[in-house]
Amino acid sequence: MTRVPAIVLAAVALANASAACAQTIYQSTDKFDGSVVYRTEQRSADLEGGSFFTERYVDFRFAATKPSANAQSPYLVAVHTQTPDWIFIAAGPSLVLKLNGSEMIPVIGNGSLSSRAVMDGGTVMEDAYYAISPDILERIAAANSVEFRILGDRQIVTGTWDKKMMADAAALSAQGAGLLGISAVSVQMSPQAVAPSGNQAPPMIFGVGYAEVPAPLAALMKLEPRRGVLVVKVFPGSIASNAGIVNGDVILKFGEAPISKPEELQTAVSKVEHGEHVAVAIWRGEQQQNLDVNF
Repeated sequence: MTRVPAIVLAAVALANASAACAQTIYQSTDKFDGSVVYRTEQRSADLEGGSFFTERYVDFRFAATKPSANAQSPYLVAVHTQTPDWIFIAAGPSLVLKLNGSEMIPVIGNGSLSSRAVMDGGTVMEDAYYAISPDILERIAAANSVEFRILGDRQIVTGTWDKKMMADAAALSAQGAGLLGISAVSVQMSPQAVAPSGNQAPPMIFGVGYAEVPAPLAALMKLEPRRGVLVVKVFPGSIASNAGIVNGDVILKFGEAPISKPEELQTAVSKVEHGEHVAVAIWRGEQQQNLDVNF
């Protein structure tokens, strides 16, 4: 996310009309190019081990920009950390959200490589941003509890969000489409309209975006030995969506083909014919499930 210089921002507060989501969404406008940033309050998370003794502090907020660079995932979760030692937040699916004590959603971010600083006294700061879809924002808003884990090259940080973070998600979810000018059509793009992008490109017939499973995430999900490919995006209305596949699932087997890397999934999908039923084994949460996928 490109940060707009503060000297060109004019900030106003937008009150949510819904009493159930009476949170504030702030609007900052760049007077030079007319772009707008919407953001919620920055909230401090409750960390495992606390913050007083560990001297670790992690803040979160939601944000969105207009014009939106990504209609599929127009919202952002912004992470800011202050710790005595580097986390070195990894790029890729390095933020894992655990909803209601069971459903785990890994989300992809840019990592903190381009945003690290040392403060006086040796405290270090890192910032990272994670793109999320309207569906994930809604699921966060509806959750009774959200735990998180930040995966770094140096260390892992675990904690929980308070109810205000879920209320912020609900406020942005309720107003976001109107604020950003996003229509249901643009958000629910057909996967056929999305161009391939490296080995994480969604198989056009299947409707998922995928990546390798990071070792820390595999350990968190008790996926031993580490295998399969991680689903990081499911296109609305796609074959995968209709079969019940969701973000955070790990595809272990496609038909008779064991899956251990993205290229194997793409090859297996390419062999499917229209009208065929395929048994797909997935790892969800901490256990294996089997789905019948109708092509």
